[in-house]
Amino acid sequence: MTKYNEGDEITVTVGGRKFTTFITDGVQRFKTNTAISAYVDAGGRAFNAWNRSDRTTPEPYTLNDLATEYQEGKHTQDDMLTLYTSIGYSVAGFADLSLFHDLDIRNPVWEDEHYAKLSSKAFEELMGLINEPYRHNGDEAVRFVFDTVSEGKWKVNKGDLVNGTDTIDRVVLGFLGAREIEPWDIEVKEDTSDELKGFLKHLS
Repeated sequence: MTKYNEGDEITVTVGGRKFTTFITDGVQRFKTNTAISAYVDAGGRAFNAWNRSDRTTPEPYTLNDLATEYQEGKHTQDDMLTLYTSIGYSVAGFADLSLFHDLDIRNPVWEDEHYAKLSSKAFEELMGLINEPYRHNGDEAVRFVFDTVSEGKWKVNKGDLVNGTDTIDRVVLGFLGAREIEPWDIEVKEDTSDELKGFLKHLS
């Protein structure tokens, strides 16, 4: 985060709603709602106390219970969004929560630091390096690109994959992560393009 300093406030948009985030100890976090956070912390302390005792009473109500209730339709996604963005979550940690995977996150910090575009040719090269077929619509990598574009996470402009509602870095890292592949473990070949070499170095 070379552009940002301790205490800087940055507006992040999640699912069309705007939230204040700030930099603390080098980590970008949502601004805490002190009342909600205190209530959640009290629940956490009660849970820990219960775990350390010999009680057989039911467990205290936790965030996991809320997530289960959400899956059962008892809470709206917007209510859950309000809660999770009020308790000081890191933006990166929040983005990994399955509750919100379908929401667009526009984060100036990511967009300033991540690649703005990646050529389709470089992505095809990358698929070759990880032995992922990229020849026709039946290939998983090709379907991934189609789905990602249709979801608005990438757009295509003159043969380049460009930022849509997510960054190039996060989309590619998500694809690699689903295959348990780390970018620094990918071995480039002698004829690998400078673009892909630079991109993999950047991800590492």
